[in-house]
Amino acid sequence: MVRAFRFAAQLGFRVEEETGQWCSELARRVHSLPGERVGIEMLKLFAADHAADAVQAADDFGALDRLIPPLASMRDLMQGGYHHLDVLGHTLLALHEVERAIDEPADVLPRSADAVRAWLEDPQNRAAVRLAALFHDTGKPACRALEDERIRFIGHADESAVIFLQTARRWCLPTHLRRQVVRMIRLHMRPLELTNAAMRAEDEGREVRSVITLRAIRRLMRDAAPAGIGLFLLAVGDRSACRGPASDVEQRRRQFAIFDDMLVRYLDWLREQRERPRLIDGDELMEALEIEEGPLVGELLDAIAEAYADREIHTREQALKLARELLHRRAR
Repeated sequence: MVRAFRFAAQLGFRVEEETGQWCSELARRVHSLPGERVGIEMLKLFAADHAADAVQAADDFGALDRLIPPLASMRDLMQGGYHHLDVLGHTLLALHEVERAIDEPADVLPRSADAVRAWLEDPQNRAAVRLAALFHDTGKPACRALEDERIRFIGHADESAVIFLQTARRWCLPTHLRRQVVRMIRLHMRPLELTNAAMRAEDEGREVRSVITLRAIRRLMRDAAPAGIGLFLLAVGDRSACRGPASDVEQRRRQFAIFDDMLVRYLDWLREQRERPRLIDGDELMEALEIEEGPLVGELLDAIAEAYADREIHTREQALKLARELLHRRAR
């Protein structure tokens, strides 16, 4: 039964009506299967070219809620505000929009499209971003609240990540993929929040880059690693699935252009960093400061790398001076 939808995802076939009805009847028994068997099929399904259509077919036949139980409570849960669909409808549309961006990255992120395509060559990356799209709002039912006559979902990103992990453990999904999906889900609001702030600044006549600094972009990509590019694809899908016919097309174009600019700036910085000599390594730092190996060394190296990237330090001596200052602050 699970393979029927996986084959549809991989081959672009339609599940025949009677077969779909059989799948719906069998879906109630899916939890009698070993979780790992289901996970293997799901990983193949979400890496495939037509995953969104296969998931939609599972929903149309009434099998989706049993295949992926956390989705059931999202059905008929209205959101208001930017959303024209219930939470499940928005989620399925976001999955389709993510898949559209995967198929044609140049349509939404033209300047960074080559880097996006290179990241998507790994089928596990493709599966990860689709899974993130499917699970990114699963925490909304538990977090829904009414404040000042507005529907709010405070904390839903963290709750959604927890729900995904529960499913990922049952399916025995690879650790690396879990890490990717969790970070995309937890951070899925951040690109849009940065972009909205930048657009407000632009409307006031200020430079976008005065709001979205290179440091802010680096921190976002660091927090999202190893799925920074996937996070932007998820943001594209999430934004595209909002408002429907009432969506402001020009606003969306501006948002995607800012996403693209953020990625280009980060990729340019990354190339530049690879060409710059490293100021100091861990062994040299431990010897100079007479400290032992441990988490502290990593923290100091990260601080040095951050200051070096921001052109605040330029030499080994300045790196050591910064490290000593940080140690002194910790000792106080």
